[in-house]
Amino acid sequence: MPLSDEELFDFNARLLIDYSDEKAHADLEEYGDVFRVQLIEALHLSAWADSLAEGEHPALASLNVEVVQGWIHALREVAAHLRQGNYLPGGTFYEATVNPPDENSSERRTSHDW
Repeated sequence: MPLSDEELFDFNARLLIDYSDEKAHADLEEYGDVFRVQLIEALHLSAWADSLAEGEHPALASLNVEVVQGWIHALREVAAHLRQGNYLPGGTFYEATVNPPDENSSERRTSHDW
């Protein structure tokens, strides 16, 4: 059974830097199931990060704590971008991928842009 829209938006939006509930619901109206799938992906990535943070994976015992913390941060970062609509048309990462700046342009990507 699919998740309800209410369940898809059940996260702490205050932890996101660039989240607008109004924009998110407008994105849902405009992009429908495409955005719903991204919200499901975000739920999965967040749950994965939480399970890593709780140390629920036996293989983690042999890994450096900083490496695991990096994974957790990366998973949560991607989940946040999905929830903010950054991969939808008009979103930051969508546009940077579909319409990258010209090599001769003064606009240059930095590692922070990704």
